[in-house]
Amino acid sequence: MPAGSGRGADMVYLHISAIAVLTFIVYLNAVNNGFVGDDYGFITENLAIRSLANIWGFFFDSKGTLAGYTLPEYGTFIYRPLRTLSYALDHSLFGHWAPGYHITSIVLHVFAGVFLYFITAEIFKSYRVAFIASVLFALHPVHVEAVSWISSRADLIGFIFFCLSLLFYMRRGGESKPHLALSIAFSFLSYLGKETMVALPGIIILYDVICRDNAGLRETIKKKTPAWVVFSVVMFAYLFLRYKMTGKMSLSHQEWWGGNPYSNFLMMTKASAIYLRLLVLPVNLNFHYVISTVQTLFDVKVLISAFVLLAYLALTVFFYFRQRAVCFVLAWFFLGLVPIANIAPISFSMMAERYIYMASAGPIMAAAYGLCTWHKKAKDASPWGGRVVAGLSLALMAAFSAQVMARNPDYKDEFAFYTAAVKSSPDSPPSLKGLADQYMAKKDYAAALEYFGKAIALNPAYAEAYLGIGFVYIKTGDMDKALFHVLKAVQYKPNN
Repeated sequence: MPAGSGRGADMVYLHISAIAVLTFIVYLNAVNNGFVGDDYGFITENLAIRSLANIWGFFFDSKGTLAGYTLPEYGTFIYRPLRTLSYALDHSLFGHWAPGYHITSIVLHVFAGVFLYFITAEIFKSYRVAFIASVLFALHPVHVEAVSWISSRADLIGFIFFCLSLLFYMRRGGESKPHLALSIAFSFLSYLGKETMVALPGIIILYDVICRDNAGLRETIKKKTPAWVVFSVVMFAYLFLRYKMTGKMSLSHQEWWGGNPYSNFLMMTKASAIYLRLLVLPVNLNFHYVISTVQTLFDVKVLISAFVLLAYLALTVFFYFRQRAVCFVLAWFFLGLVPIANIAPISFSMMAERYIYMASAGPIMAAAYGLCTWHKKAKDASPWGGRVVAGLSLALMAAFSAQVMARNPDYKDEFAFYTAAVKSSPDSPPSLKGLADQYMAKKDYAAALEYFGKAIALNPAYAEAYLGIGFVYIKTGDMDKALFHVLKAVQYKPNN
């Protein structure tokens, strides 16, 4: 029970039940979706998950980073052993029955929402704020990719253990050795879920510094430094283990976006502002975001993005002097961005909705506090005022739910997946190439050539698209053109 809340267990159980029911309602139409994209490499073609005897290898055998113990997933080595373990457990129950895997992901999203409920209650000492925050988190459309795409399950698993670690730390973690030990253990599990959870030590330090009650800053630093050091050591121990398993820190050998660190920074400024926009106004959601290359600070979109981020930072600082709990959860977003800020460039896409599953929790908690405060003030001013705010809040949640249910079918199958991706992001070469592959599978070779061609027009060095065209010409019997395009692929990736 959150300290100082003064509310009974019945209310907690009611809230948790409501969170679970609402989550299952909005994601119910995702249950009958199939396997999509990386799901095949991680699940249906993955020989390792077919036996629970391989569990040790998921954690301590470098082969465990490979999608199927035979070939690396699209040339990348991914060390997320808890996700692989979850697939193995699902396979032991469901085999290749995709709905079973989707049910597991939905259950994990429920747990994430429930644990966020207790964290919010601990921060704001209010069950009402906690309930609104958890419902907003459960229903927010930006989380569809993380929940409805089975391959994104790592975000769910990592965030669950992230929440448990933070919760045990908040609950006497600084005074009780058992609480602290559990918090540290859960922190390591969160990293094994997904590497982006390495922001946890920073968030713990931020929590101690900002939400320190009446203790002075110097006293807080002196008292908390030993725990901070332990959390940091555990985090670096995980990074060392990950490096030993994969041989590198990033997922692939992705070059700097834009060709250099400066351009990468400017592009990430735009991406960060888009993340904020998606949380406030979740429209035009898509699978693959294309951030145009920028080489100057004086690009209009960069300047607008920088202004948005500075305004958000100013709001965070403002609440440091007004309501420190709000300051903490707003700052949570910035720390959550650090692992996905392309300091080590991320492969495939500079940004993706699933990347901010953890980072989104901070602004969502702040929004819940704002709605509850607005409702209280409106209710105190007029009974009708409270009803209006409550009605607007319900309308917001209904709109979110409708968006989630409308987008879940995008993950029904490969064709639906890439059709939706191209519709929302027509300038994405990987999405165009993915749709071309689907047309080739349907033996619609003219459409396949069209979309392969569009991908190459956007990225003239796209080796996989040239290879796809080569396969189309093999199917149609034009071996001269097939050879020409296969050799073009080899030209751009001679070591593949």
